[in-house]
Amino acid sequence: MAYRCPVCDAPLPPIARYPRYVCRSCAAKAVSAEGRPLEFLNSGLSGGHEARYADDKRPYASSVCFIDGQPCRADEARFGGLVIERIEEIGGAFDWSGFGDRQLLEVWCSLMAALRQRGVVRSANNPVADYTESLVASALELSLEAQSKAGYDARDAAGLRYQIKGRRLAAHNASLQLGAIRNLDADPFDLLAAVAYDADLSILHAALIPIEVVAEASRYSRHSNSHVLIFRRGLLDDPRVTDITQRLAAAQAAASPSQSRGRR
Repeated sequence: MAYRCPVCDAPLPPIARYPRYVCRSCAAKAVSAEGRPLEFLNSGLSGGHEARYADDKRPYASSVCFIDGQPCRADEARFGGLVIERIEEIGGAFDWSGFGDRQLLEVWCSLMAALRQRGVVRSANNPVADYTESLVASALELSLEAQSKAGYDARDAAGLRYQIKGRRLAAHNASLQLGAIRNLDADPFDLLAAVAYDADLSILHAALIPIEVVAEASRYSRHSNSHVLIFRRGLLDDPRVTDITQRLAAAQAAASPSQSRGRR
């Protein structure tokens, strides 16, 4: 059966395991959503793969790339090496069903950065808040409350109330300021679950902060009629604060189906 590269239409030998793989010439043109050239390489003899920006060799925390404007995905080949496949289209739309939650958000972050760079959008309004609530609830076995619940987002089995906030750093805004904390004097929650992400949504640090520590570490803003907390890593040094960074990172990794694909 004849097969052609799905990007450039060059003739290639068919490989049943990789029905949409691209040719080497196209693979060499892989870029991020912002247009930066990428390199995909094997991590070592034991398996695994990694990605980095070709221009400065910094890590690129995603398997998604773009070749001549078409979304593709890199993965480790069965017997070593790497393969890049164009993402399948179903009914005229690209099929993202094989991607984990974080991977989809990584794609979204890259696209938003590219749109902002082009001046198409002015802000990076994003689903980080909802994702953080889901991630924290899964990792800590919390029950999320209805969206209309004021003051807190979840409860644990003991009835403790959790307000959940996440902050994603970006190249244009590296602030660690969390969203507005309202009505703090009314004790609306027992613990603040705070998460700081890097631009690619990898977790920088995360913690459970008792409300009394929030009150001490935050400041009141008359402009927003709320308290403002800068979630610096130093807050984790307070003995009253619980570091949950590793627990959330483990839950994040477990939610990604591609992590289990391995060597195919």
